[in-house]
Amino acid sequence: MRRWAACLLTGTALLLLAGPAGATQASGERAVVVARLDGPLSPVGATELVEAVAEAEERNAAALLVEVDTPGGLVSSMREVVESFLNARVPVITYVAPSGARAASAGSLIVLSGHIAAMAPTTTIGAATPQPLGGGEVSDKVVNDTASYAEAIAQQRGRDTAFARASVESGESITAQQALDRRVVDLIANDRVTLLAELDGTTVDLDGQPVELQLAGAPIEVREPGFFRAVLNRVVDPNLTFILLALGTLALLVEFASPGIGAGGVTGVILLLLAGFSLSLLPTTLVGLALLVLAAGLFIAELFVPGTGVMAAGGSVALVLAGLFLFDESSGLSVARPVLIPVAGVLLAGSVALAVTVRNAQHQPRRLDDDQLIDAVAEVLVAHGDQGQVMLRGERWHVRTDEPPLEPGMLVRVLDRVGLTLLVEPEEEWPEDG
Repeated sequence: MRRWAACLLTGTALLLLAGPAGATQASGERAVVVARLDGPLSPVGATELVEAVAEAEERNAAALLVEVDTPGGLVSSMREVVESFLNARVPVITYVAPSGARAASAGSLIVLSGHIAAMAPTTTIGAATPQPLGGGEVSDKVVNDTASYAEAIAQQRGRDTAFARASVESGESITAQQALDRRVVDLIANDRVTLLAELDGTTVDLDGQPVELQLAGAPIEVREPGFFRAVLNRVVDPNLTFILLALGTLALLVEFASPGIGAGGVTGVILLLLAGFSLSLLPTTLVGLALLVLAAGLFIAELFVPGTGVMAAGGSVALVLAGLFLFDESSGLSVARPVLIPVAGVLLAGSVALAVTVRNAQHQPRRLDDDQLIDAVAEVLVAHGDQGQVMLRGERWHVRTDEPPLEPGMLVRVLDRVGLTLLVEPEEEWPEDG
């Protein structure tokens, strides 16, 4: 009986093991990887789509479905995405969805670059004329270059080249039905499931080889960018970057004007690091970066030459020029004028006010004489061995002791004053009249 029971348990275990193996084989079907372009296209969003292509290739996915709803974005990011779609080793399906969505500007060229292009009802595509984000007009050279690029994409994918060029040169935009009639897209589908069902068995050209799409029953896996990348996608904005640079510089000016506190320095470094991250992703120019460094140097110099305002005025001019020349024209990026001028004005006023404060502090006579200082008790704020700082009668003093070490929070009694430094000794408790 024990042998029969052992055989029965062994057989049951083998059947249980065989069950998951069959399920794994079924779930091992080639999946459809889904990525979304939702909102303006930034370098972070472009990286997300390029990584989606790489993941689909690595997993040998049945297809990569990219759902698009965007007003456009950076030309440089658009070219990065289009290049990855054109050279993808898996079928790329671009789909303007849901109903009411749009593929405008850079988004329209991304849709055209897919092996299969589709749209949901009541969606639009087009209006691909490059526009600087900060306003103004883009040069004819940039428009002609983008128009030729759009035409080349449409020609490679067998789509209407006339619309591709007109969408850039004259900003033409059309509806889903018009796009289908003019062979701009391949089909109209109400939703994702309907789209995949209609495309099942369709043949696409992949690296010169015909490939049949096998999408019926394929598992669908949606990529999520995650919270951190979503936040980074919002940070990468030329206007926000410029504001972060200005606020970071102003915070450092506050630190230089009142050293020893540390809050201004920490805040300034954090803001400048965020701005530096954004600048590392955006197409900047060396001239613009050099002007930024010059502006910061002039604002700081104003603190050491207070009262004239010449350095601060020069820093404001350099900051305005930096905003104008910071980004490459071909990227379509610029700092908006309503942001540029007020921010430069705030830095000018702030640096002059801090310079006046520094000048007044340097020339202000001491209000406390030795009789008011000797035997006074104060709390140590900052300590480094036998030296530190205390706040005494509303003024910050440097202190030194012959009985180290000093520690933050300890009480000290003033013995003498040597210049601007107080000689102190440890004190057990506050005096009764203190």
